[in-house]
This record gives sequence, C-alpha cells and structure tokens, in this order.
Amino acid sequence: MGDGVSGYDRVLIVCCNDAGDYSPGIYWHGPDGGGPACMESVREAAPSMPAPEVGGAAAGLCGFLFKQLQGADGLSLYDSPKPGSDGVVDWQAYCSWNVDLILVNVDRKMAECYSSPADPKAPKKLLVKKITGLPIE
Repeated sequence: MGDGVSGYDRVLIVCCNDAGDYSPGIYWHGPDGGGPACMESVREAAPSMPAPEVGGAAAGLCGFLFKQLQGADGLSLYDSPKPGSDGVVDWQAYCSWNVDLILVNVDRKMAECYSSPADPKAPKKLLVKKITGLPIE
C-alpha cells in the first residue's frame, strides 16, 4: 500500500455490507491528501454509524462530517453504486479517475481507500490504505 497520501482532493465514501448492499455515496471535496487523509475521520465517525443498515451508517457518517466541517461546504450526496449484470460494481466508472474511493464495510468493521494512478486511462483504482477494527455498533 502507498504512503497514505493522494494527489487528489476529492473522495467518495460508500458504506457497504457482505450482503452486497451499498449506501448513497458521500462526496467530500477539499481534504488535503485525498481519501487516505480522510480515513481518520471515518474511524472517528464509526461509533455514529449503526450497522448493519448501510444507509443508516452513511447518514451517521454524513452527520459526523457535517459537524466536523462546521457545515456542508464541500460535502454532498451522490448516487448509490449499481452492480452490473455480473454483480460487480465498476468502481472506475462510478468514481472518476481523479476522485478517491473509500469503502466502509459495516459487517467487517473496516474501511479501504482506493486511488487511481496519475494516468487518467488507468484500468482500475488501487488499494492505498486500509483500517480494521472500526468501532461500528
């Protein structure tokens, strides 16, 4: 995994579970270091993210970020990802190459951050940071 810093300043955070459910995305524009730099905020928000309902977990995270950022500047909601006919989400299509992606699995109590290489034609995002043991209730 990388050094925990991204060249991008935008991130989409999606809560998911082992059943294949996905919350709406939380789009956050402006954090220094992109998605990897946002992972500590995800850890801090975890007690506010009720499992196993992915929508409730995303709402808790969004509320936490709203308070932490002292308003919604740079924060918005995004469509839920839709798996293809093969049951797999095309994360590169869902989340532009210059936007990092954080997946928070409420069942596994972990978050993974994916980032694209600097090349906009890169075939997929790469795992750059992972945290486990989130205190999701």
